[in-house]
Amino acid sequence: MTPYHKGWYKLSVLLFVFAALVGVVLRFAFVKEIPNFNYKNALLSHSHLALLGWIHLAILNFVLHSFLPDNTPSVWYRNNFLATTVAAIGLSLTLFFGGLNTASASLFLAFLLVNTIISVSILRKIRGLRSFSSRWLRRGLYFLLLSYLGSLVLIGMILAGAPKVMLFYLGGQFFLHFQINGWFTFALFALFFRFFESKGIAFDQSKYHQVVEWFSVSAFLTFALSVAWSSPSTLTFSINSTGVIVQLIAVTLLLLMMYQRKEEIIRVFDTKLFVLVRFFFFCFVGKVVVQSAVVIPYLAEIAYTIRNYVIAFLHLILVGFLSVGIITYQALHSRLLDRRIFGLFIILFVFSFLTTEILLVGQGSMFWMAKGFIPYYYELLFASSLAFPIALMGYLLALVKESI
Repeated sequence: MTPYHKGWYKLSVLLFVFAALVGVVLRFAFVKEIPNFNYKNALLSHSHLALLGWIHLAILNFVLHSFLPDNTPSVWYRNNFLATTVAAIGLSLTLFFGGLNTASASLFLAFLLVNTIISVSILRKIRGLRSFSSRWLRRGLYFLLLSYLGSLVLIGMILAGAPKVMLFYLGGQFFLHFQINGWFTFALFALFFRFFESKGIAFDQSKYHQVVEWFSVSAFLTFALSVAWSSPSTLTFSINSTGVIVQLIAVTLLLLMMYQRKEEIIRVFDTKLFVLVRFFFFCFVGKVVVQSAVVIPYLAEIAYTIRNYVIAFLHLILVGFLSVGIITYQALHSRLLDRRIFGLFIILFVFSFLTTEILLVGQGSMFWMAKGFIPYYYELLFASSLAFPIALMGYLLALVKESI
């Protein structure tokens, strides 16, 4: 049985296409002025389409079909998934056309309520599971629910008409941090460990459960860097540094655990697919390396004050790690590897990702050294970004053809 709903997944990819198209428009806005274009609203819509429309819906789809006892979500789950999808799309549209207002806040609240109900229900359903993958999933769902506390602050501030106070920004950082470093990351690892278990590769929890614990502690402590953005102090930098050290311990244990079973793990992957696995895991390790560098307060200050670095880091996680990880997991359960169009999509997608990362980091370094702009920087960034929606349209076409 395919551990995901194909129609739901294609819809989430379609939303990823729209997110990429909005991203291209955002890049073009620096090349040529667009009449009556609200950059801030478009940026909000872009990020919410990517986070809530693509990554969240795709992962939730996989989780519902991989972890529920009967592997087939009931009508109740399907209706709530539909409500989640409608709320995510509606939120992105209202943000694009109206920005932060009562309508967007109401849709965001609806999204939170529906997903809280789904999350609590999944936690109840997997209560009896004692596998290593279920430990990752439970922790991820706890982080999902925790992140919603920051969202409630956002919604309250918008409805109160005070969306620009410091508490508003901290609420947003709280939501994003525990979504990305908590829910998304833990759930994706849960899915891959679930796959390993289905192939007979089980990990001894009594030996490896501390991996999940170390990652959990680091997720809490590294939130201090987000606080340092608004309230830099020796304390916040020290807490973040401790979190980075804990994260290094967690990653070391994870790599050791995987290395000890490397032959079994390699055996379950197609050669082409293993290239993708290594790529998204490399991006994950790259994210840890970058976070490790900011253990030095001076580098931490540079990291969160130069916007190009911030965008490059977010794309490293959201595109390089999470998006490629999701696509890899889907490919494990499909015949896409046999289609040439899938290979072309991957090449174009990775090319666009790498070139935009190089440009963002390169220009950020130019700012840091007070060297001005890379010649035709905005034009190059726009051109490299064009490949994203083209690649994703090719991927969506491959998914449609697979279903025919």
